[in-house]
Formats: sequence, structure tokens, C-alpha cells
Amino acid sequence: MGILILNRSAYYPYNEWLGPLKEELFLFTTKERAEASVEFEHVEGFNEYEINDSIEVRAIEFYRKYPFHTVIATSEFDILRAARIRDYLDLAGQNVVSALTYRNKVIMKETLIRHQIPVPNFVRAQSAIDIYKFIETNGYPIVIKPFDGSGSVGVEIIYSVEDLYDYLSKGLNSNLEVEQFIEGDMYHIDGIVLSGELEFCWPSKYINGCLAHQDSKFNGSFLLGQDNPLTGRLIQFIKDVIKALPTPSNTSFHAEVFHTLDDKLVFCEIASRTGGGFIRETIIQAFDLDLTKTSIQAQCGIISELNMKATPNIYSGFLLMPSQKGELINIPDSCNASWVTKYEIDAKPGDFFDGSSSSVDTIAKFLIIGSSESEVHSRINQLALWFEKNTLWE
Repeated sequence: MGILILNRSAYYPYNEWLGPLKEELFLFTTKERAEASVEFEHVEGFNEYEINDSIEVRAIEFYRKYPFHTVIATSEFDILRAARIRDYLDLAGQNVVSALTYRNKVIMKETLIRHQIPVPNFVRAQSAIDIYKFIETNGYPIVIKPFDGSGSVGVEIIYSVEDLYDYLSKGLNSNLEVEQFIEGDMYHIDGIVLSGELEFCWPSKYINGCLAHQDSKFNGSFLLGQDNPLTGRLIQFIKDVIKALPTPSNTSFHAEVFHTLDDKLVFCEIASRTGGGFIRETIIQAFDLDLTKTSIQAQCGIISELNMKATPNIYSGFLLMPSQKGELINIPDSCNASWVTKYEIDAKPGDFFDGSSSSVDTIAKFLIIGSSESEVHSRINQLALWFEKNTLWE
């Protein structure tokens, strides 16, 4: 039997990671990527991959001729698709109940409320009246977002009745959640569950937050120090969340938590996959642990536990630079700072932009190291200023 991999864009060395199994690897992906994927026994490409529901039926038909025992999905938009395939074929792995809970922010929060975990006030909004009633009870500002979204796409903060009229005038989608605006700092906690046990997690703090791109500001993140008072609190908070949810036996995860002005922790959301941006790279750099690789290998039975140091070997963080509106005239082609370990450029002079559409929609990304939490934080701010000074727009 083989392994079916659903992967729309990101490249991972599946042959290397799953090589010890000596099994056939099948890939379902986009039409564009299918042409370049020659290392698999079988590849199928699909138009409109993200919304193409025929992929699930094709997987079942494909199974009749080429049986597979595992379905691997690393993208947020493949999580539920993979679960439906597993449930239909009675395969091990994350089932539909688990996938829905981790994908649907309304179900997610309803589940956590039953376990006394603090969440913002929220409601599923199916009409403008639902939103208005929520405001009558909770006041402004409010947050409106897709309950099944990712990357902060479609997230709007409504500060006033004028904002509300403007938002409603564009029409409502059917997948909306409205929630209370929480004042405070945003943290993310990333880790992995193996054989049903939380084997590793560590918190980081966002700089500017996941909606920074809406104001054309950079988004950054740095690992918390072991002596930071919030480190242990955030780890315990996420342990409670993982326990409360129908968590898969083997999965990486990316969670976000508010730290309020009155020193409380409030849940924001969680995903049963590795975080975007340079989160994966940050954890690799600091802990010598690849969350995506470990999750995939665990789902295929290659590993079942970790033997590693639970604290960072070095402090790490990342910087994501969004696009501005206009034509990009100049962008630095290199960065000579010794503490920048990776610099990726996602744009070139002459490209036109209308601003960034998500928290991970960038023109440049940096991976950074330092000797402490504060040093990495300082270096991220220093690097952002350098990049903005040396990047020209018209």
C-alpha cells in the first residue's frame, strides 16, 4: 500500500522523510505543481485546487486501483478534505469531527467553553441583524472573520457604526463569525502531539500582530525566554486546550492566545498544522525540531516520541515585510547582518502591488538569531527599519 499526499504549494522532501518505509508515494496537487513533481510514483494535478471538491471523489476512485493506508495534509485548506477521505475509507488519522473542530472557529470555541477555557464573546453571523445584535450587547470594536479562514484573510475590525455600514454595504459571506475585540498582546504557541501526548510546545510573541499588513506594517515574532513569566502560563494554557479538543493522535499545531491588559490569557484560535511565515524555520533553528517533518513521519508510523531538550538552543525569530501600494522600484538583494540566517525575496523591481492580502503575503522574509529574547526583539525592529530605508516605492 502507499501514502496519498495532498499538497497545493509548499515543497517538502517527502521521499527523504518517508524513505524508510519504502512505499509508493502519491501526490494530488495543483496543475502547475504537478508538472514539476517527478519524484512521486503517481501525480495528479487539479485546476482551482483550493476549492475543487472533485479531489475527494478522485481520491476514493484512485484508492480502488492504488490502495493507500495514510492521507497526509499540511495545508489548512486540505485538513477537512483529508479527513473526509479517511472517514470514507476507514483510514487512521484525523477524522472529520476533529478536523471540523480545528477548522471551524465557532465549533472550536463552543468546545472550549464547555471546558471552562476563556474565549472572547462570539456568535456565528448569518445576517446583518446578527452582527447588529452582537454589537448591542458587546459594543464596539468587534472582529468579523471567516470561521474557516487562515492567514488573517478576510478579518475586519469594526470600530464604529460608519465602519459597520461600509462593511455591510459590500454584502456578507455565509461563513462569518463575530467576536469581541480583545485588547492586549498576541502570542502564538507552536508544538507537536505524538501518540496522543503533547511532546513539545513553545510560545512566541508577535510584533505588530497578524493584522499588521492591513496598515502596511511589518509582522514579526520572537521566542519567549525560559524565564519570561508568561512562558509557563502559555504552555499550560495550550496543554488545557489540546486536552479539551478532539486532537489527532499525531499532529503539529499552531495556536494564538491573547494576553490582556489585566493579565489574563484568552484563547484566539488553533490549527492542526504547522504555522506559516517562518514559524517552522524558527523552531528548527532554536530546537533542532522540524514540526512538519515530525508530524508527517509520526502519521506514517516512523516515529512515536521525541528525545530532545525542552528549551531553546538559541533564540530565534522572524520578520515578514508586506508590500505597499504602487510599483516596487528597489529592494535589497542581500543582507549582510551575521545574525540574519535566511533572507527570502518574494518580489522584484518593476512589480506592482495593491498592498498585502494576508499576514503571510510578503515581499521579503527574514530569519533571525540572538542570545536572548530581548536581543532578537531588538534585531527585528532594527532590521525592519533598515529594510524600509533601502526599499523604494513609487
